[in-house]
Amino acid sequence: MNETNVKIKKIKKVMSETNFIGVDLSKGSDVGTCNGKVTPKVVKKVKKIVKDESTMKSDVVDNSPCDFSDFESGKVEVSSSANVPTVKKVKKEIKKIVKDIKDEISNSTDVISFVRVIDLKREDYSEFTEEKYPYGLTFLDFEVFKYDWLVVLIDVIELKETIIVNDRKALLKFYMSHRNKLHASYNGRSYDSTIYKGIILGMNPKELNDKLIVERLKPFQISNKFKEVELLNYDIMTKIESLKVLEAYLQDSIYESKISFDIDRPLTMDELEETIRYCHNDVVECKKVFLLRHDDFEVSMGVIEMFNLPISNINLTNAQLTAKVLECERPKEDRKDEFNLWVVDTVKLEKYKDVIDWFMNPANHDYSKFYVRDVCGMKHKFGWGGLHSVNDEPMIINEHVQDWDVASLYPSLDIRYELLTRNCKHPEKFKFIYDERIRLKKAKDPKNKCLKLILNSTYGICKDKNSSAYDPLMSNMTCLTGQLLILMLIEWIEPYVKIWVQTNTDGIQFVAKDGCQEKIESLIHKWEGVSGMNMEVENILKTYQSNVNNYTFQLDDGSFKRKGAYLKKATPLDADLPIVNEAMFNFLAYGKKIEDTINECNDLYMFQKVYKISSNYKYGYHNGKEINEKVYRIFASNDLKDTWLGKQKEKGGTIEKFANCPNNCFLELGDIHGKKCSEYPMLNKQWYIDLAQDRIEKGYHLDCKPSIFDF
Repeated sequence: MNETNVKIKKIKKVMSETNFIGVDLSKGSDVGTCNGKVTPKVVKKVKKIVKDESTMKSDVVDNSPCDFSDFESGKVEVSSSANVPTVKKVKKEIKKIVKDIKDEISNSTDVISFVRVIDLKREDYSEFTEEKYPYGLTFLDFEVFKYDWLVVLIDVIELKETIIVNDRKALLKFYMSHRNKLHASYNGRSYDSTIYKGIILGMNPKELNDKLIVERLKPFQISNKFKEVELLNYDIMTKIESLKVLEAYLQDSIYESKISFDIDRPLTMDELEETIRYCHNDVVECKKVFLLRHDDFEVSMGVIEMFNLPISNINLTNAQLTAKVLECERPKEDRKDEFNLWVVDTVKLEKYKDVIDWFMNPANHDYSKFYVRDVCGMKHKFGWGGLHSVNDEPMIINEHVQDWDVASLYPSLDIRYELLTRNCKHPEKFKFIYDERIRLKKAKDPKNKCLKLILNSTYGICKDKNSSAYDPLMSNMTCLTGQLLILMLIEWIEPYVKIWVQTNTDGIQFVAKDGCQEKIESLIHKWEGVSGMNMEVENILKTYQSNVNNYTFQLDDGSFKRKGAYLKKATPLDADLPIVNEAMFNFLAYGKKIEDTINECNDLYMFQKVYKISSNYKYGYHNGKEINEKVYRIFASNDLKDTWLGKQKEKGGTIEKFANCPNNCFLELGDIHGKKCSEYPMLNKQWYIDLAQDRIEKGYHLDCKPSIFDF
């Protein structure tokens, strides 16, 4: 056997002793090789075999000594030699060996386990420093299959990406070194932290996965042992919404992993690598969403610091954190007084006394019921969730509208009328928080947002059966008292009002009769004294209102307020048909033609419509093909060969069209950053023009279509 073969045999032995897991050299350290890529640990061992100065020097083209940093990067070119194992030949042989091993693994029924650690670049994570994150910060995401599980953990402070596949001991080791450090994940409170803790406790991750996703159980319904594992985890998901939908809004790729979660065997190496790439991408997306919602994180951390709470409270929801701050404790027995209502002594109604009668009638003590009656010439809806006017017709007003809102209505009611949850041990603490928040707000101290969180969450937790603050009577009394006080104010000023614009739970809008402005203001100030509430006013110059939830106002400083699904401005995390909203707003606010806004825009993402398949459906359907994706980014198409986007509950089942989908559309599920409309000649801008015009005409009864005189 010649020298080359001896060395290759030794290399093969080195390879057989590794876990055969690979990554590009440029991405950091590893424990093995795969996919024909040579990794640092293997290279280090191979050096001892192939690095022979007496033979290597003569084989390098430029006759200079072989530098293994060049070997690792693949930059060295060497001449061929029949008897000497050149760098090029050794590398080629290593790749062949890896391929053979990879094939063996692919045909194996054994579960593959390994760990990979990758060094990260500081410039890619410059937003994260130890000063900003003294508790550290690791973003993570788990993927679970029948026989396999894996997790990607990106520590943005220590600049390490750790990938653990089917290795509980490795996860336990990582946990022990990070147990006092902060983790962040999307929907982690319900899913990822439960899988993490379950594996640490020796539970079957697949069984946990199915209980969480298929049976839709909460972690506490599965086991009380999870409490034994301390894990600092901040949940980036602030409301129920798909991460993949947010990725679509962010213009990123929304392709799902091609590896089915229903595979009934251990994954092959190729399948694991594909899943790792997919999981890594989700962790990166988590980081993006975290930064865009950083204010929410700052508020949670601020509350913990202001009230000297243990850092473990970062795991709590806003509602749980509020109950913790207020030191709430539920009574041992249910009070059973949910509808033992009363009317506070400051409420005096004459014209609208029937509203009180409705609320006091036991037959109406049902949260599904409500009461509708005319108030100020407009229908108003009273109920157990609040008060609002019901506009049958859109309103376009070019007169001075006054917009009066009660400042912090529910917290103010809780203090003035002692309606705070009776489970709060120290009600005076709530009063301190209220006063301190006002002081900090006036001083423009951002810490006021931390106290605002507590104040605004208190009402909601009174109705939460799982909260230690649960006290439905006080919640009902707060809601009822607010409605009756607002109604009393309306009754007082009604004779002096020319046009009633709208009413909501904590505010009113109207146009005063000529010469009645001072009288109305006098009555409002009197009402403030009687009720104990404080009101704030804004002056509106123009009003375009489709209904109480969809409108745009121009204030006296020239700025605009926009509210509603059809008029809101797009944000990085909320961008569904943004061009239609922008065209409608420009038409209402500035009189700009719908078609001008749309035709002038060349940014593709402005035209995106995003759909998500619910858990009731298995497949999407487009252009005669079933598509196994969960989220779709579609664009109206002028190519008649393109179909609408559909969905199926089962393979070969009935195809249902997504609501409001164009009859012809094309999909773009990849990254669309920087994409221009001009690159997509099939984009049908007329569909967007027609949609915006239709919404204007139906919502505001305005004719916005061009006439013959416009051409």
